[in-house]
Amino acid sequence: MLLFPIIVALPIYIDLSNKNVCIRVADYTMNELDYSIFTDWGKGICIQGLLDTYKIFGDEKYLSAAHYWVDQSIRTQTKEGIFGHGEVTVGDATAIGLSVLYFYNQTGDSKYLEAALKNLEYLRSSERIWVDGPPLVGGSSHVQTKPELWIDHLYMVVPFWAKLGVLLNNNTLINEAINQIYVHFKHLQDPLTKLVSHIWSENEGFLDPTLWGRGNGWATAAIARVLGIIPNTHTNYSYLLNTVLSMLASLDDYQDPTTGLWHTILNDSSTYLETSCSTLFAYTVAKLHNINATWIDEGNKSMAIAAFNGVVQKVDSFGVVHWCTGGTGANPYGVPRAEYAIPWGQGLFLSMYREFYLANWTGGI
Repeated sequence: MLLFPIIVALPIYIDLSNKNVCIRVADYTMNELDYSIFTDWGKGICIQGLLDTYKIFGDEKYLSAAHYWVDQSIRTQTKEGIFGHGEVTVGDATAIGLSVLYFYNQTGDSKYLEAALKNLEYLRSSERIWVDGPPLVGGSSHVQTKPELWIDHLYMVVPFWAKLGVLLNNNTLINEAINQIYVHFKHLQDPLTKLVSHIWSENEGFLDPTLWGRGNGWATAAIARVLGIIPNTHTNYSYLLNTVLSMLASLDDYQDPTTGLWHTILNDSSTYLETSCSTLFAYTVAKLHNINATWIDEGNKSMAIAAFNGVVQKVDSFGVVHWCTGGTGANPYGVPRAEYAIPWGQGLFLSMYREFYLANWTGGI
């Protein structure tokens, strides 16, 4: 009797420990993640991270990968204007919007601007649900079926909205984008800590009143991005700057002194330490420094560098960023911390690294 060996095909993961940590994360993100099954917001954040890596190292492979998936988001854009394959949430798919505009600026191809304008038309539609006010005065509901403000919405939607306003020299669009920040903070910000809760419903009040870490990261990073997009002469520029700086002052009180990370519920030290919120807070400080170095004092700088180093310690030799939570709804306590690659954890790391690179704060890592 002849015996034939059974051959099992296993994935081969390459040990990249001898490479720069940013390249390690970027190569894993580009080569090992299945973008076809990503949620659109996870895909959008990964693509932005790959573009940020390209801007540092100039390696065309990162640009090509980002270009393919941006084009895919346009090919599969819904008739309503939602990027990608369409999602139940209103704003999440717009996470890819800044990358769409990047390729418009680089190529001049009108298909990118047309797709962006189609998405913006959808976001601004009077047929959608608005919270605490009429269309464009109230807050944009993050979901299609209920009047709910999610803090995630600011990061996914508002920088894109503001960028289109600047690109088109349209102050109305810029003002609308900033108004979204104002309305969300009106309902979600805690007056004592200046930090924000996750979800507020016009019908039911707070669906998640916790000071969720990544949610606060979405808020600080969104404002930092908008400050880097709009003219510094804008009437509400100081409002945005003061808002984000007050949040950073409060965050300093909750940072873990040993690891440099933050807990997934910021004011509950019994919850686990988490990398994606820590990445966003570090990103925010470095981004603000790169816009105007006088905004960031030594305390904020030290806080951010400790967070950067803490997150780097959670990158393994293959380029996986560990300790990131999965998608989070109304109960962040019920979401486990992952020991595998989460798309937004990977992409946010790459965007953080670029800001630290520009600030010359990487310490040679």
